[in-house]
Amino acid sequence: MIVSDIMMPVMDGFQLCRECKGDEKLKDIPFVFYTATYTKDEDEEFTLKLGADKFIRKPIESDEFAKLIQGIFRDVEEGKKKPVVAGMKILVVEDNEDSRNLLVKQLRAYGHEVTATADGVEALEQALAQPPDIIVSDILMPKMDGYQLCRECKQNEQLKNIPFIFYTATYTREEDDSLGG
Repeated sequence: MIVSDIMMPVMDGFQLCRECKGDEKLKDIPFVFYTATYTKDEDEEFTLKLGADKFIRKPIESDEFAKLIQGIFRDVEEGKKKPVVAGMKILVVEDNEDSRNLLVKQLRAYGHEVTATADGVEALEQALAQPPDIIVSDILMPKMDGYQLCRECKQNEQLKNIPFIFYTATYTREEDDSLGG
């Protein structure tokens, strides 16, 4: 699944969605817009016409977000969408135990082999010992944050080509929501 903001440097989310949906290898991967950017209802309709599966406005409660994402995966199970490749070795890096357990459970339900750690130091050791196919990491963590973990991986010959996804709930307080848009 690809979860994208709209306003980003270099390439905006609309262009990213167009390119993914136009690529034979990527077109069936569920695409979700998740943004705090001010949008009109027409923007939501536009993203769905581009091929996005969902349009989610921030802020959103984590349980509601999980239900929306599960709905997308349910569409895959019911044959409305093609399944995402199963059987990948995924390293999940998340210091919040509840978030980590939820993500691990969801990924395992789709046939992935998942290893989980609570910080960047553990994750780097794990990745070097058993390189995963993909790393999904929180940003703010003790010992080593996600940014430093990503830098360490990209500078390591053995790990540099492993895709790295940031998965975070960094801005969860009301006063922080203004930072997103």
